[in-house]
Amino acid sequence: MHDSIFLASQGSSILVDLGVLDKLKEKTENVVHWNVAGNAALIIFFKILGYTYEQIFHHLCDLKILNNTINGSSLMPEDEEEKIIYMKEWLTEKINNNKLFQEDINLADIYKQTNIFPSFILWSRNKKKIININPQNHPEIKLIDVVLASLTALGFFNQYKIKNTIFTNIFSVDCYPYLYSYRKDNSDYFYLANILETNNKIENDLGPMQDRENEIIGQFCDHNNFRISNIIKTLDPEKIIKIYSILYKGELTNEAAIGLFKNGQLQAQAFLEERDTKLASQKYLESVNSQS
Repeated sequence: MHDSIFLASQGSSILVDLGVLDKLKEKTENVVHWNVAGNAALIIFFKILGYTYEQIFHHLCDLKILNNTINGSSLMPEDEEEKIIYMKEWLTEKINNNKLFQEDINLADIYKQTNIFPSFILWSRNKKKIININPQNHPEIKLIDVVLASLTALGFFNQYKIKNTIFTNIFSVDCYPYLYSYRKDNSDYFYLANILETNNKIENDLGPMQDRENEIIGQFCDHNNFRISNIIKTLDPEKIIKIYSILYKGELTNEAAIGLFKNGQLQAQAFLEERDTKLASQKYLESVNSQS
């Protein structure tokens, strides 16, 4: 049983990752140290509140601006401050409805009360370095603030400030910042690695910048997949699962969201049976690629 996890999610891959974690819940039930980057912060946010992965999936599907977290790299100008206000209110409401914690709970109290040690890997633009914010190094930082800082991305909101530190998209400097995980000498890590592709056959009205948006997302996928292919060579294959997914653009239907979650479950089952996760996801990927 592993005691530590690293997970970096971008766009719609978060829904596939939830399916994977749901199927691997027995394998990861003893995990204390959760290292997350990108919108994977939403997974640990709800796990801290005590929800199952399937429940987390439904919470995310209820998010009115879920498409903004899915359709990253949008070039269309929008009111970013309005998005921050909405997300902060949404996260606050989830904590208040849950009734386990006060809405301003900090990382130190989370660890004391849940024995979950959340570590958020972030890029500081003004300090020019990657920072791991966790209960040991930054005990006073509020959960909601660090989740919002993790969600920064082109197409959502570009930056978020905590005290005097400005945080921006971690993936602009490192698409898989596993080396910045919090670890102890005897940590038994499990790594989730998203292998991403896009589908330009799916028609979405993303406005006059659509071709450039597609190119930005495509370049990110190339960078991400090349880096992960090299990292995998250095890790024990039993401690890393390769997860295959398509990055959706534009609106995400309930049917598509459920398909992503189930695709994650199929790949996790294949991993447990020592089968190829790519082959397990192939039927789903082919069905999406066949759309025009």
